[in-house]
Amino acid sequence: LYPSLDYCALKYDAPLKDDRIKIMWEAGVQTEDINTEMLTEYLEGDLEATEIVYLAQLEAAEKSGQLPLIQAMNRAVIAYEDIEWNGMYIDLDLLSEQKDEVTQNKRITEEMLRSQLPSEISQEVNLGSSQQLSILLFGGDYSWKVKEQVGVYKNGNPKFKKVEHTIQDPLFSMTPIHEWHTAKKGIYTTSDEVLAAISNDDSLSPKIHQFVNGLREIRGYDKELSGYYEPLPGLICEGSLLHQNINNVATATGRLSQNQPNLQNMNNKSDLKKTFKSRWGDSGQILEIDYSQLEVIGLAYSCRDPQLLADLKDGLDMHQQTLDKVKHLLPSSLSAKEQRRLVKGINFGFLYGGGVAKQSKITGLPQSVVKKIKKALYDRYPGIKEWQDANEQAVIKSKVWLHEKSKGGYPIHKGTLRTDTGRIYTFKEYDAMPWQKASGMDVSFNRSQICNYP
Repeated sequence: LYPSLDYCALKYDAPLKDDRIKIMWEAGVQTEDINTEMLTEYLEGDLEATEIVYLAQLEAAEKSGQLPLIQAMNRAVIAYEDIEWNGMYIDLDLLSEQKDEVTQNKRITEEMLRSQLPSEISQEVNLGSSQQLSILLFGGDYSWKVKEQVGVYKNGNPKFKKVEHTIQDPLFSMTPIHEWHTAKKGIYTTSDEVLAAISNDDSLSPKIHQFVNGLREIRGYDKELSGYYEPLPGLICEGSLLHQNINNVATATGRLSQNQPNLQNMNNKSDLKKTFKSRWGDSGQILEIDYSQLEVIGLAYSCRDPQLLADLKDGLDMHQQTLDKVKHLLPSSLSAKEQRRLVKGINFGFLYGGGVAKQSKITGLPQSVVKKIKKALYDRYPGIKEWQDANEQAVIKSKVWLHEKSKGGYPIHKGTLRTDTGRIYTFKEYDAMPWQKASGMDVSFNRSQICNYP
């Protein structure tokens, strides 16, 4: 993930470390058993290489104007290290109780779904099988084998054989849209996006909605169990403390990331947050702080859209302004809060480079509705699209040949984009999409990346 000192030493013409020490360590020799003079020479080489690399990178950062950004990031690292070192206290008893509760809720939901199936296959169906779910939702032949007596042996013992049975359209027979087709004839994808689309379709029967929403609940339980409740106990250290990894330079975008575990992906509706408590018991507290509309404020600063700046000053919510224009197009089954959350997700999808088809797939809304949400967003805040277009043009104008070829065999270039913070992003060209090829393009930059990274 991160370049080694040896790699950096080669780049900046610094001396490489003595491999003899490394070879001895790899052979199992303990540090205290290595000759002191050899160790001293090895460490002095480490320090010399580190100084050369540091000074070279410092000079490069000053020339590029990135030193203030790097210094700010380094100050943040001190805070991250403090957070990692101190860790967070987890109530293991409550964690165990919640795991049992989630497991129980999953079992109850599964039983509810199985009760809707024909009795002969109610326990046979694998609710985690995409192919079997496709047959349940969109129809088709469901086949299974049952061990049945087919005769008697000469010695009088019963003779058994697995006999195949088939039911046609065992549950529903909805009509799938073209995008849900798979390579296997008659089988359609049952991804989370497809289930969301079915759930948001008001024209379907309550029975279908109940079944599909149950499937979505089970998947949510599975994600909580596999992502948190099952691995967390193995990550907790002495004192019931969790020391997760916080990474500030591990993503292409420069955004913060976490692992072991990734608490950024925790479902806001989950009770899991309740397991994080103060290590000082009833005499302590946990303070949760969230900047209001921080991303929107950053966007307004970057794109300088007059309407967005005015709305922020007047206390108007960007997502609510968009929702007010399309409210009549959204599923009536959603509450006002749920409708805003839905529009907010789509707005951010466009801001981060997502297209209409992708947002439709994620949310389950028809593309016609998603297009109108996009229009409502950019009609009110045209400066956002102008800024995104300008960033794309800046990358195109800065491009230089990479002396490489795309998978399709075309020469490719790289382009750069410098943001207000001084961060410099580099983008590579890829083979053009079919609709771009129709206009004579062989390669192009990925606009979604250019919108997403800043």
